[in-house]
Amino acid sequence: MPPTVTRCSNCGADVPSSAEQCRFCGAHLAGAGPQERSAPALKWRWSLGLVVLVAFAVSVTIVVVNRGGGARPGVRYTSVKATPSPSPMGYELHVSIQLTTTGAMPHMAPEVVVGAVCGAQSDHAKAFFMTLSNAPSGASFADTARLFFLPELPELPEECELTLTLAQTGGVERYCFAKGKTTAGACSP
Repeated sequence: MPPTVTRCSNCGADVPSSAEQCRFCGAHLAGAGPQERSAPALKWRWSLGLVVLVAFAVSVTIVVVNRGGGARPGVRYTSVKATPSPSPMGYELHVSIQLTTTGAMPHMAPEVVVGAVCGAQSDHAKAFFMTLSNAPSGASFADTARLFFLPELPELPEECELTLTLAQTGGVERYCFAKGKTTAGACSP
């Protein structure tokens, strides 16, 4: 048999039926008769649990949809051309890039990091900064990266190995600038 309790008429707290005074608020319990204690209503706990579960499921769905189901954005380089350009103290290298998106790009689309090694000197620059954001699949873009702006190359480069990296995805493409032409693939040793 469950223990009998008396409900305080002042604060509503359950106190043992043998008590004469409420241990929470100090009110006298004269005239309060014993009552059977019932299990507290736990419906709100189930409702809260259900709301938390639904919120978690919705947030996971939104993240997966925003990431395109886990697919990484990609590009296909349709043209890469390096051009040395004279400057006041030597030479710069301008790398013109044309690309086509191979999938829909997210709002915060990655940029292309262009690296160049010309003899003992190396440099890198960014291209397509915020240009590819929200681009649909199959969209074409063009940009030029300016390398060796500071410090400049002391003489006209004979050969430069170029790397184009789609930031945040790790896709690397290599190109070789030699004898005034840019070709796909790494320069031969």
